[in-house]
Amino acid sequence: MNPMRDINKSSGVCEEKVWSGRPSETEPKLKCGSTGWNGDVVFCGKCEAEWDKKYSNGMPYYPDDDYDDGIL
Repeated sequence: MNPMRDINKSSGVCEEKVWSGRPSETEPKLKCGSTGWNGDVVFCGKCEAEWDKKYSNGMPYYPDDDYDDGIL
């Protein structure tokens, strides 16, 4: 699995609130690392930036980098 797509970007201790993705919501209500409206795990910008810094080695990640998705 590409580490940039790992769902464990939140350490579980982050108390920041994030938007669930639900169109009718106007303010963040979910805890960082919870499952959002679309079934995706949602993270605050701080946790995601720390994860990216730790695992990307300074290289940006793009969806086009998933060249092996069709193989699995």
